[in-house]
Amino acid sequence: MHFSPSAYRSKIYRDFKEIDTGEYRAIIRFFEENHESIQNLELEEYFELMVSYLGALFEIGAYERYLRLANGAIETSIIHNIHFFRGEDVYQKLLFHKAAAHFNLQQYDQAEHILRELIKMDPYDEDAIKFLRRALWVQKPSYIKSTRGWSILLFFTAALIICAELLIVRPFFDSFIPLTEVARLVVFSLGLVSMFIGDIYHQIRVNLQTSRFVQKMRKRKQLI
Repeated sequence: MHFSPSAYRSKIYRDFKEIDTGEYRAIIRFFEENHESIQNLELEEYFELMVSYLGALFEIGAYERYLRLANGAIETSIIHNIHFFRGEDVYQKLLFHKAAAHFNLQQYDQAEHILRELIKMDPYDEDAIKFLRRALWVQKPSYIKSTRGWSILLFFTAALIICAELLIVRPFFDSFIPLTEVARLVVFSLGLVSMFIGDIYHQIRVNLQTSRFVQKMRKRKQLI
């Protein structure tokens, strides 16, 4: 749907446009104070004010409020076939912000789902691809906790070996000093390996999972 330019603009719309675009709290305050009047505006004016209001909520970090209202704007864009509005893909922008809001609220599953839908729509959207990779990364699998647990145990063991070396081996059994030094080094090294191997493996899995999904969507797009 394309909005035709109109010479007439309502007073409430003109008052709203006087607010600087970066004055997010002023935008929010104006919208909420004039909510009933805004709901009665013509579609183009109402939609623009609603999108600006949602953008302001997102920018100040009011993610829960954003999520409560975003679906209404998304449904409006679908019902009235509003894809591009004021020179930008407003539908994808709303969805991307919705994914980011879920992510910032640590609702990673919901963020991942929306980002996958965005990539289905545009498998060349680098922002969505990078964000999906990040959303998958923060969802730590159980083996990450296991490898980190082992690393802590190994570091603790290395510390015990150091204590034993200083308090027992060096004063009384100096012939075992080389052995304890090797043991200390081996145990500490295993702790380092255990600490990083889980994260490295997880990063590889995330990259492969994202790449495979993106390639699948790109192939599907080419067949349409």
